[in-house]
Amino acid sequence: MALELLLIEDSNAHAELVRRALAALPEPVSLRIAETVAAARTAIAEKQPDLVLLDVKLPDGTAMDILPGASEEAAFPVIVLTGHGDEVLAVACMKAGAMDYLVKSPETLRSITLTIQRIRNDWSRVLEHRRTLASLRESEERLHALFDEANDAMFVTDPETGLIVDVNNQAEHLMGMTRDELVGLHESLLHPKEMGSEARRIFSNPSAHAGKLIAEAEVETRKRGRVPVEISASTISLHNGKKIVLGIFRDVSKRRQLEDQLRQAQKMEAIGQLAGGVAHDFNNVLAAIMLQLGLLQSDNRIPSDISSSLTLLEAATKRASELTRQLLLFGRRQPAKLQPVDLDILLVNLLKMLRRLIGESIHLEFKPRPNSCWIFADPSMVEQIVMNLVVNARDAMPQGGRIVITTKIVDCAMPVTWVDTPSQSAPGSYVRLAITDTGCGMDEPVLKKLFEPFFTTKEQGKGTGLGLATAYGIVKQHHGWIDVRSEKGKGACFQVFLPLRLPMRAASGDGDQAMPVSSGCETVLLVEDDAIVRTFTSLSLRASGYTVLEASDGEEAMNVWNRHGDKVEVLLSDMIMPQGFSGWDLAKLMRKERPDLPVLLMSGYSDDLSRQVLERENSVVFLQKPFDMAKLTQALRTVLKGKFPNPRP
Repeated sequence: MALELLLIEDSNAHAELVRRALAALPEPVSLRIAETVAAARTAIAEKQPDLVLLDVKLPDGTAMDILPGASEEAAFPVIVLTGHGDEVLAVACMKAGAMDYLVKSPETLRSITLTIQRIRNDWSRVLEHRRTLASLRESEERLHALFDEANDAMFVTDPETGLIVDVNNQAEHLMGMTRDELVGLHESLLHPKEMGSEARRIFSNPSAHAGKLIAEAEVETRKRGRVPVEISASTISLHNGKKIVLGIFRDVSKRRQLEDQLRQAQKMEAIGQLAGGVAHDFNNVLAAIMLQLGLLQSDNRIPSDISSSLTLLEAATKRASELTRQLLLFGRRQPAKLQPVDLDILLVNLLKMLRRLIGESIHLEFKPRPNSCWIFADPSMVEQIVMNLVVNARDAMPQGGRIVITTKIVDCAMPVTWVDTPSQSAPGSYVRLAITDTGCGMDEPVLKKLFEPFFTTKEQGKGTGLGLATAYGIVKQHHGWIDVRSEKGKGACFQVFLPLRLPMRAASGDGDQAMPVSSGCETVLLVEDDAIVRTFTSLSLRASGYTVLEASDGEEAMNVWNRHGDKVEVLLSDMIMPQGFSGWDLAKLMRKERPDLPVLLMSGYSDDLSRQVLERENSVVFLQKPFDMAKLTQALRTVLKGKFPNPRP
């Protein structure tokens, strides 16, 4: 390919001399000649030359009108030619972008080919240099963009002085300060005073840590106060030999909050399981007591004074049963009787009792929504939530105050810490029940322990610490959550979120109303591993006219079934028994021989799975412990006559 040369010269003689000299170049040359500045500009625009030979003086201007300026901006090399030497002019031309300055003479023109070759070599070096600078600039811009767009806060410090020399955008955001405010500060000033020495240790020898996590600390921010961070630091050597320290600060406040909430949820779940287990065993004891009380009260030979004592004992037993029910509700072991509930109507019906509960010194306000707030819930459990929260609000206002109850339909997502399965985290429609008071409020330490069972701020003997824990358990069981907002001295607002549900057919239940003892004459196979419960259940059934065959576990029950199965008319079994052989397992074995065998299963608690299985089966009734003689015999009559509650819609 020919070398493209442009000669800008208005002297034909000089132009001819240059043309002759170029013949000595070892490569082909394409020479164009322009005699004016205007013609030169046109020629350059038409085709960019590889090199330009430029006369200083032209008819319509000077070389300064053609020279490109700084060498970094030049698109081609330029050699300036002049008829006489002028150092000032030569310097000016070189500053304006010329690669060389030659005085026209026979000698210089004869050696111009050597000059051109030298300039071309120099120009090649100018182009490697340009590319290097461009690459460096691009790399610097890319690194600075990564630096500024990083998710973590970055602080660049001088290892000798400890002063901050640069920060990224996230550092400004973390500290609530501008780059100008941060640059020049000592790195120890980022931290609380008591952590200054630790900060100096972190940055004193960062190369020993190779950029790994070396500390968990706090920074003192302008807007957020103290913020927990994880810090890693490393020494970086720059191209000029200078060293800097790069400190990376990761804001872990949100992660710490989620970890605390997760630990709290796990702790609550573990305590709930423990509470459910304790309540299960306690219900067996209460069942035995209630059945024995029923037997004694039905004995006409009991003197009236002893009968009165038995009545008091029965009342105390029921109080114990209610305490156990709260434990089961907290542990989500109490089976819920779910049905469509209009929350506003439930609250309206509850207002009269709530006002008696809180007294005259507290004003209770509730305004129902014009549209219904339907949830699918156990009405008695929802009432328990409301009562517990209202009582909690009342206790926070010993001198009187105001409680406001509101309901609203909202679209939101369940908080991560309340989610049991991934599908639950999706946004949905919820009914928000808010109970706000003007009481003493709570500080952060109290808020953290608020839903822990047996935690109370009341005096000894004035609270069980189960009210809010029970509400927590019920809400969790109904696939909702509770949000609490409070400050010391500024009251509190408890917000309960329950899934919105359209009205549907309600499931009928046996209710909690008083029932008479029902007699019978059938043969009952009673399977119960607790000897005391089995004994008093058997006595109660026999007193009501039933024939009872007893077994302490599944294996013994099958032995009785194999010997007397033709006589058994109903199976009455505990759900949970030793050796992993449940009452439902026993019922399925016996129904292989007698598919129509009526089954009555009892338990101190029932999980959701067994509850759903029972509701799908025919001739199966569930009886919650503890129970008295009336509930026991009524449940037996129900299962024997085939009058079962309607299945869940």
